[in-house]
Order: sequence, then structure tokens, then C-alpha cells
Amino acid sequence: MEQFVFDRAKANYDAAYVEIDITEWLESETIQAVTYSAVDSSGADATAEVLDLLRSNYSGTLLLPYVKGGINLEQYTVLCRVDTLEGNHQEFRLKFNVREAP
Repeated sequence: MEQFVFDRAKANYDAAYVEIDITEWLESETIQAVTYSAVDSSGADATAEVLDLLRSNYSGTLLLPYVKGGINLEQYTVLCRVDTLEGNHQEFRLKFNVREAP
């Protein structure tokens, strides 16, 4: 499992794709599927709250979760499970905090 962290807090109204480059892990393999989900700091499911699953995708060696919303002062973890055509599996995590904009 590899973990990535936003270098700043995300405003609760922000919504955007986050690019996670997994070239190093993937090497010459090909992504077959990516499953996205999210949890809050207590471990409760927060997928509907902070991910748009219809927009979340991948392209080549990039994972592209579409992150949105969230509750002020909460920390979330986006889980990205990658399956390759060659039969390998890996989970990548993206942690971020939400701060209400002034």
C-alpha cells in the first residue's frame, strides 16, 4: 500500500480530479480496473460524501479520483484499489483534510 497526502487542506466547496501517478509500481503492466472508495477519520464509509464515482477514472498510469465536498475539520482517506491484466493488485491511499473557506 502506498499513501499520498494533499500538501494543503481542501476547501469544502472544492471539487476536482486528483492525479496519482503509479508509473513506478505499474512498470510495464496494464490497469484492468480501479475501485474507488473513501472513509472518514473514524473509519466510517464516506464515499458518497467526498467522491464522485461517475467521474472517477484512470488513464494510462494515472489514477483519477474525483474528490468533492467533505465536512469542515474532517480528515478523509480515498482508497484506490488497482487490478492489473497481469493479475497484480495494490491499494493506494490519498489522505486529505477539509477546511471551510473563510
